[in-house]
Amino acid sequence: MSTRLALAALAAAALSTSVLASVIGLADLVADDARDTLAAWRAAGRTGSGDEWAAVNARLRRARDLAPRDAGHRAAVAELLTWWLIAAPPTEARRARVIAAARAEQLAALAQRPTWAMAWARLAELDYLAGNEARAIAPLLVQAEALGPFEPGVQLVAARVGMGLWDALSEGERAMVERAVRRSVESRSNLAALVLLALHHGRHDWLRSLSDDAASQRELDRLLASVTR
Repeated sequence: MSTRLALAALAAAALSTSVLASVIGLADLVADDARDTLAAWRAAGRTGSGDEWAAVNARLRRARDLAPRDAGHRAAVAELLTWWLIAAPPTEARRARVIAAARAEQLAALAQRPTWAMAWARLAELDYLAGNEARAIAPLLVQAEALGPFEPGVQLVAARVGMGLWDALSEGERAMVERAVRRSVESRSNLAALVLLALHHGRHDWLRSLSDDAASQRELDRLLASVTR
């Protein structure tokens, strides 16, 4: 190859890399804007209108399409749809379609990042929301907890799904849920959410029994009292 051709090839490669970096940067910018909107909703305790949900969904999907190899953008779409199912449940006719779409995105994210603990946890949560059997959901939770035992998000999903399926879980699966919740209590992460879940499922005494730390115990008691007074 002549020097001129070599330089031209290098210039083309540099241009291609620059364009790719610009596209990825735009995808991140679009996704960050959508995440900021969701964070503002959570902070304000609101769920957004139908049009607002559609706008955030469109931004996250655009980010996914701009950077299809980024598992994070696919997972963000799935997370949004999952939150929608919980915070602003759609009609029954639409619910199945939303679950199917979220599950497809989560599976695609896992295909790209198979060791991503939170992706396994979110898949378990989706299957739980879909009403699937415990024997199909529990292995997903076990995988998530094994990959990310100290991740607060994994611990919270394990608590939410585990308490909901408690009677259908095996002894080993219950131990996994208890282990995840105990770690969450010990680190004092998600305490308010754990208290609400425990009260909903009638497991507040069980939750209190998982704390050996005096400070965590006091905080749990305070939260329990504030909810039940």
